[in-house]
Amino acid sequence: MPPILIEPLSEQAYELLRQLEALHILRVVPAAEAPAPAKRKWAGSLSDATASKLREHTEQARQEWERTF
Repeated sequence: MPPILIEPLSEQAYELLRQLEALHILRVVPAAEAPAPAKRKWAGSLSDATASKLREHTEQARQEWERTF
């Protein structure tokens, strides 16, 4: 199974995680070994000029729709 990140909110929650680890239900991975969050794949892929043109086109297309409500 893929690892997940859990943030215990109290010492009692952390102790419960330790007990689950002792029962071989889960494994506590130190923070240094935790995988880094994935980067956003498409972040920043549109230039400001292209994004502006896309917004203008979208607004124009919306104004062309026949609205019956």
